[in-house]
Amino acid sequence: MIAVLGSAAVLSAGLLAGPGAAHAAGPLDSLGGADVGALLDNEMITGFVEMCGSGALASAGQGGTTWDPEDTTDGGLPPEAIATCTDSTGTGLALVLPDRFEIGQLAEEMTVDLGDDILFYTMGERNLFELLGGVVLGSSTIKTLVNGLVGVPIDPGAFDEYDSYDQIRADAALPYDPKFKRGECIRWGGFLGLVCQEYARIEYDGNAAKRDKAIKMAEALTGHTYEPDELGRVILPGKTAPEGRSTIIGEGINVALSMRGGTAVAETGNDLALALAGADNGLLAQAYAMYGIAIAANLDTSDIRFTWFGQDVDFSALRPLLESDLAADAGAGEMGEMLDVVEGLNGQIPDLKEVFCYGVNAKATAEAFGSCSNFLGTFDTYQDLRPLSDGSGTFDGDAVARQEQYGIQDVSSLVFGNDALLNQLAPLLTGDGESASMDDLLASPFMAGLLTALVSEDQRIKISKDFVRYTKNVETTFEKEPVLGTDGTPLYRNSAGLERTQAQIEDDPDLDIADFTPVTKTKLTPRMVGVYEDTWEEYQSPVMVDVWVNADGEEVPEGTEGAVQKQVQKQTEDGEPVFETKTRYVRVPKMITRTDDDGVTTQVQETVQATDADGRLLWDPVVATTTTAHWLTSDYGLREPLVVSWLGHEIVFFPAVEVNGTTRPNLIGLPEIRAIAADADSGLLPKISLVQWDHPFGLGTLSLDNPFDPLAVARNWRNTVTLGDDLKLIGDLVGPLLGSGSDSGTDSGGTATEPDDGEAGQGDGTAGEDVVDGEAPVTLLAGRPATESDPADAAGTGTGAQTGGSGAGSGSEASGTGAATGTGESTGTGESTGTGGTAAGGEGSGGEAPQPDPSLGTGQNGGHDTTGAQGEATGDGGSDESGDTTGTDAQPSGELASVSAGSDSGDSEE
Repeated sequence: MIAVLGSAAVLSAGLLAGPGAAHAAGPLDSLGGADVGALLDNEMITGFVEMCGSGALASAGQGGTTWDPEDTTDGGLPPEAIATCTDSTGTGLALVLPDRFEIGQLAEEMTVDLGDDILFYTMGERNLFELLGGVVLGSSTIKTLVNGLVGVPIDPGAFDEYDSYDQIRADAALPYDPKFKRGECIRWGGFLGLVCQEYARIEYDGNAAKRDKAIKMAEALTGHTYEPDELGRVILPGKTAPEGRSTIIGEGINVALSMRGGTAVAETGNDLALALAGADNGLLAQAYAMYGIAIAANLDTSDIRFTWFGQDVDFSALRPLLESDLAADAGAGEMGEMLDVVEGLNGQIPDLKEVFCYGVNAKATAEAFGSCSNFLGTFDTYQDLRPLSDGSGTFDGDAVARQEQYGIQDVSSLVFGNDALLNQLAPLLTGDGESASMDDLLASPFMAGLLTALVSEDQRIKISKDFVRYTKNVETTFEKEPVLGTDGTPLYRNSAGLERTQAQIEDDPDLDIADFTPVTKTKLTPRMVGVYEDTWEEYQSPVMVDVWVNADGEEVPEGTEGAVQKQVQKQTEDGEPVFETKTRYVRVPKMITRTDDDGVTTQVQETVQATDADGRLLWDPVVATTTTAHWLTSDYGLREPLVVSWLGHEIVFFPAVEVNGTTRPNLIGLPEIRAIAADADSGLLPKISLVQWDHPFGLGTLSLDNPFDPLAVARNWRNTVTLGDDLKLIGDLVGPLLGSGSDSGTDSGGTATEPDDGEAGQGDGTAGEDVVDGEAPVTLLAGRPATESDPADAAGTGTGAQTGGSGAGSGSEASGTGAATGTGESTGTGESTGTGGTAAGGEGSGGEAPQPDPSLGTGQNGGHDTTGAQGEATGDGGSDESGDTTGTDAQPSGELASVSAGSDSGDSEE
């Protein structure tokens, strides 16, 4: 459970701390370090979205959307965007996004104070439209003069051309307005024929000048060219607004995102849960979790664009002005940074595509994507709900596969094994110095895989292994139809890509029909959906009033001690419940009458062809055949299929299949026989592929790469076993939580290392740490005290004593191939001395005793200072790196001793 909650914390941190913290080569690096929290407060974002928050994010939005479908008026329609957080008591965010952020909508509010007037031009505070007008409109002569004065080519006289989005849209949409002006003289007369009797009438567009200026403004930050319609108008896109419904409920971490009419509901059953829901294109996404994680996300957020009048922004035209000394003096750097954020995000926001469930009770469904459930971290289900095609009229696939899965998962794989989730989260859970950095944690392979799966349609998040998983794989092939040429007859194509009809091939003597194959495409049929309509109905709603009740549920006066406030239905003097008439808004299927051939009429729901967000019709491929396969896989047992090669052929037992991004043997798959390459060395004896067998519970992998050397096989297998390290890590995490009353500890697994002269040696894998560089020893696992009758044995470690306020100790050690015992004797009121031990058969030399660090203080024993004397150990012959050393401390009654692991020097002093 610790691992599950840890993963919930990490996932929420990855979502809310921003993708910039992801691994160096991660899928979200393109966001360039943008912090989600900062973005929520950025006016470039808040001006477009509908949102609300709870808990730590309660400041987001304005408390949610005011809309109650149970209490409205007849004809009252709901807002296009609804964010609801009223039922969220934890930390969460409900956010409704547009699919296009039109920067022009905010340009009126983005202002810069340009300071004092220049010559007779008014400067002062100007918005983005006015600044842009000075750059792209006006006189080039004036721009040259101003450039000499302030270092930027602008015409301040053009600042006053436009100051709003609607102004530009209105001028660009002006139709052709016929006007006439006098042209050249076409008939002369009068005195000596010198008087013009008639002038030519020249027609011109009276709105052309205004329209041209508006179009220049619209095209300035995009490079796009707008084409006028038949009336000469250019209809620029209108302002954008979010559309959808996002709701968060419950005590945990909840995030609900919606756009383009989607409905997202994220709910948690307690405060130790995380739910993320994301919905798009009018679809529904629901995620619920209790003591776990649930994700239901089907968001095409890569479609989100930052635009200027409907086209992707390019602020290069404004850069010279914003980077000029004039702008710097006006403090316009903030606007430049804001525009940098926009350009960095445009087109770089990845899709959110994932359904994931894990915990005591977790369920998630994302329409048109997938659904899952998980109970007790063990019983797992998944179903792929993606449609057979993308719905486009040009879809031309051959086949797709969709899966339905039922699995029994191994909860212990969260903590056992090299790739266990607990190993990834250990720095966060233990707070182990720099290793607890969130950046380091998000750079771990686990988080890399998690973030990749979160933005990938084809990969799934996986945090635990399967004991067994049954998969029903349904492969659907599509019906094909011929592609017709201009004459209505089928087309044929040869290997060179030349397409001709049969008649054209027969008419060309250089072509042979045998070299051509028919050109086909996937046959499509309209995707039909039901029609719904808005309706309103009156109903009787209870009238609720606030009362105060005591512990027995009896109504008492307000302010009574121990009373709590409660809502109850109002009653009349006669005790009758009071109701009031309200109007509720509902959407119901639109019914039509259909008559069959026999004249029988029935009411059915009206259906129409589905469309996407841009109004394009959607299509589905016509199914030709379906093939169902049944797979049984496990993350344990055989790692690869068993392959036997013999006499030019090979037989594959348990052929591999891909399940959730992992290739594993299909335990119920029929053997496959195939021919080996003709030049393969078949030999007389069969050859069997390498057999690798994975074990659960941290028991490693058995590789039969050398079956004739069982000892080597056993050694190699032992090297893969992680059970001991896993249990130690669990102990390191659980030990402090148990709150043991003793600071003493022991270590029984370290390996001695050779100390440098004058320094204490270091043990590996110890529970405690040496006193090094003036630091006090840290004990993660508290043990019982060592006594004379209960020695604390340690391989490669020295002994000392430390208690909270009183301590006594000395240590002496020898390292070598033999065994040495150092004994420290503590007097009741005086000094503690130590004697050295000699390692038989080993060679070791003690370094100089280190000077005591004043910062550590002096231990007190019976009111007297206690100082350990030097111990010395020597030995002849052999290595001084592999000996076992045991030290014991004799303590007076009532004293507590602790082992400071890893002290390996010949002389020591504490």
